[in-house]
Amino acid sequence: EKIAMLQGRSEAERLYRKVYKVLDFVAIREPISQLVMQDIGIDSTLSFDCVPLYIRDHYHNPKKQVKDKVVIAGSVAFTTAGVEQLARYIAELQHRGFTVELLMGAKAFPAADDTLFVDLLQSYFAKKLPVVVATSMEEWLDTINHATFFVSGRFHHSIAAFCVNTPFIALNSNTPKVHSICAFLGQSEPLLFTDPNLFIKLLERTAALAVDSCDNCAKIEEICRLAEKNFQGLKQLLAATAAAAS
Repeated sequence: EKIAMLQGRSEAERLYRKVYKVLDFVAIREPISQLVMQDIGIDSTLSFDCVPLYIRDHYHNPKKQVKDKVVIAGSVAFTTAGVEQLARYIAELQHRGFTVELLMGAKAFPAADDTLFVDLLQSYFAKKLPVVVATSMEEWLDTINHATFFVSGRFHHSIAAFCVNTPFIALNSNTPKVHSICAFLGQSEPLLFTDPNLFIKLLERTAALAVDSCDNCAKIEEICRLAEKNFQGLKQLLAATAAAAS
């Protein structure tokens, strides 16, 4: 099994190397992936995801934090045991007076694991939790923006929470990307669905959240500058094309 895993990794690295070597410009959105590519000989520019640019340029809704409202989104890496502990955590939040909403949805191509996650989580509650099925960027961002705090194992959701100054607790995904952005953004590392003490750690992390003093403006400016590097290669190509045409 270990030999098969190593052979699969070697084949994946060969494919990545073959594709990336013919590209004129490579931008990678977080440091861990960039290091992986560096290890197999791929030069790249460190950039960031484009969600911060969308929020900066197109999302202008004011902060309207709803007191004692927690929004929870899933993860492609959820486990049955982990969801059971998450359900215990939600029940404890409700006992403490919080309203809990689940967030899912997409304008097109909704994630199948979202439905599986929500269905499994709802099975632990006689009174079903309210679910926001967002079908626009504004609805998705409003839901995160209005939360007192946010719990999610999704990459873009965590970035969005950071950019609208909503405190968040990260859960793991199926790759190190959420770990990477949390480290890069100065946030606590993601909790693991496979952790037998997930319930306790969620409570500890909740107690440590600074829900009244979240101001990420300086870091948001930095990651927007990095995100703009995604278009650096295109700008160079357009400049070269214009120069050739003249």
